[in-house]
Amino acid sequence: MDLEKSSLDEKLLSLARKSPVEIAELTGLEPQYVSERIAYLLDSKDWLTDRQEERLLLIEAGSLKDKAFGMLEAVGPQEFAGVANVVLKSLRLVSERLDARRKLVDDDIHKITGAHAKMFAEAFDTALRYIVQGFKAFDGVPSEDEIDQLVEAGLKKAENVLNEYIFE
Repeated sequence: MDLEKSSLDEKLLSLARKSPVEIAELTGLEPQYVSERIAYLLDSKDWLTDRQEERLLLIEAGSLKDKAFGMLEAVGPQEFAGVANVVLKSLRLVSERLDARRKLVDDDIHKITGAHAKMFAEAFDTALRYIVQGFKAFDGVPSEDEIDQLVEAGLKKAENVLNEYIFE
């Protein structure tokens, strides 16, 4: 079964909390196919990017809010508090899911930033070591042209270090 993102797949995922039989009745598909496809879509690591999943949660939260307000308008004063409580709990749950996803994204950004800092520090260190060794090799004070050539060669070494990371 190839992963093909379609409107049918989106519909299946939006109904995923229902039983395969209920979804089959709503879509006209076979319950076994519904069950297999939803499981496959949810297990597919590349189904949604983090940003898409966050967006989906926001859409679901908006839909839930709209349904909740509709329910609140339809109930009397006696039931209002109970319905409002359920709505608030549901919105809180979606909010907690978004916060958890955001923490994962922040952790990933922190790891990437740390890796970049390490990479640039290594490149800077390579360039600086080369330049310092070059200065030590001079007898007396180097000319401006010699300093420029030394710095240029050091920066080229730093560029090579960065390119090693890029092309790994």
